[in-house]
Amino acid sequence: MLTNKEFRMVQALLKTAIDSQRQELENFENDNHRDAAEKKLISLVSAKNKLRHLADKNIKKRSELGMPKLLLVDDAPSMLGVASKLFSEVGFEKIQTVENADKALKLLLADAASGVPYDIVITDWEMEGKTGLDLLKIIRTSEALLDTHVFILTSHSEQQNIVSAIEAGVTGYLLKPINFKMLEKKFKEYLPEIETNSN
Repeated sequence: MLTNKEFRMVQALLKTAIDSQRQELENFENDNHRDAAEKKLISLVSAKNKLRHLADKNIKKRSELGMPKLLLVDDAPSMLGVASKLFSEVGFEKIQTVENADKALKLLLADAASGVPYDIVITDWEMEGKTGLDLLKIIRTSEALLDTHVFILTSHSEQQNIVSAIEAGVTGYLLKPINFKMLEKKFKEYLPEIETNSN
């Protein structure tokens, strides 16, 4: 495991590489070069987020972590209702729902600009307009949304879909139908521990 000093140094190196790659991406006009630069940027951001998540998991007291903000994105109102209820039962308190990627992006950027960004986005893969994969790629290449954990929710378990999501820098993959046990197992580590007073 990395020491705190090593972790900070690796994070700083990754941030420098991400900033440099983002500048390089802005200079490309050729689509082939642009796609390659975007993939490299996504890989760097994904590595940075995984490293940060490992560090968060190893904090001795998860109570040091605040309550995360969660954004659910799905064009099916019934799915938003079910998912919101289940995440609430798992222990999440700050849950917002939107019905498409454009609204999600607007909300994500506004909250990041205000200094209280969303920590986790759960997005359906198949939606009208931009897909969940489109939203993921935008989040991964946006400087303001760099640290956001993104999980894609889908009913498809084909290998190619999973590979596409991994290549786009997804944090995790959720298969429908979701249930309490699945969410508790995957997301409990994102929640602060509740301190109990024993008198």
